[in-house]
Amino acid sequence: MIGSTVAADTGLKIGEKLIAAHGVQPSAEAKEHTENPWTVVGILAPTQTAVDRAIYINLDSFYSH
Repeated sequence: MIGSTVAADTGLKIGEKLIAAHGVQPSAEAKEHTENPWTVVGILAPTQTAVDRAIYINLDSFYSH
């Protein structure tokens, strides 16, 4: 699940893939984890809170990335 601001800022839609990265983009230090992308399964309605700027993933999948 992604927040409404994340969806608006990235253009991600339901069913599209999301790749995690470490570091500040764009930079030479940034490392993308392309081997296990997440799939956007929902976009939360705007709340005008930090929820809008968040990405929600299953913790088990976090440790497998």
